[in-house]
Amino acid sequence: MSSLVVSSEPAVEPVTLTEAKLFARIDTSDDDALISALITTARARSEMYTGRTWVHTIFDYYMDAQELASLNSGPIVLPTCPLKTSSVTVKYYDYDGTENTFPASNYWVDLYSVPARLCLMLGQSYPSAIRENNGLKVTFTAGYSADATSVPEAAKTAIKIMVADMYEHREDDAIDKAVTSIPTSAKMVLYPLKVRRFW
Repeated sequence: MSSLVVSSEPAVEPVTLTEAKLFARIDTSDDDALISALITTARARSEMYTGRTWVHTIFDYYMDAQELASLNSGPIVLPTCPLKTSSVTVKYYDYDGTENTFPASNYWVDLYSVPARLCLMLGQSYPSAIRENNGLKVTFTAGYSADATSVPEAAKTAIKIMVADMYEHREDDAIDKAVTSIPTSAKMVLYPLKVRRFW
């Protein structure tokens, strides 16, 4: 079983408070804290829906020994994109929990695939004497840029749609639904950005 953990959150959100309020036609500043929280929620939901990361975020991707062995030296598909070039490090843990570095000379990163893949060099293999759970850790940075300048406009628009929708439906029963779902109009905007997986 694999797990993706955020090691370092993005420094900024793809959409500013001012942009979200302008889109939703909100004139008051009374709910600024709420709207900021909704922006973060909308960003996370849009990233989950598309399989992409908007602003540079550092991730730790853990894999169990059995899952790694099942790859049979095949590539490790990193679960979000786009990948920041040369941002990948690989660690593995002995049975006693000792952390070791998997040399960068043993693998290369396929940035042409979407999402990116970590591929072994010819003749190399993944470490085998590792602990059963979370035995391998791939640390990488994903996102279009460190700020919002390179984030696709479609993603920004979808986030603003989601924020406006959640703000409008703030009742307890409605907010639960809004947080766990994406408005159809936002899905339509995001759909071309969805990562297609063929494996």
